[in-house]
Amino acid sequence: MAIIALRAWYLPQYEPLDQIEQRPHDLRLNKSSLLKTALRADFLDDLETVQRSEWFQRYRLGETVEFYIEGSGSYTIANIDVLSHEQGTSKP
Repeated sequence: MAIIALRAWYLPQYEPLDQIEQRPHDLRLNKSSLLKTALRADFLDDLETVQRSEWFQRYRLGETVEFYIEGSGSYTIANIDVLSHEQGTSKP
């Protein structure tokens, strides 16, 4: 199965798209499947990097975490499986 690598930017607040893509991405994902209102992806970043990130800490505290995913739009994190590195996201 081919890796479909996507860049993702954490959105702690609103930012115009042209500004988002000018800063370094926060996460690299491998797109597993795309549904009408959700995206399933695997982390390409190592687990330690993910667990140390600001967005992951906020997710663990129960906060809504939103990302802009390259070519797919804005998604909120719905489910993370850190053991298999899988991330489920849904459209806000």
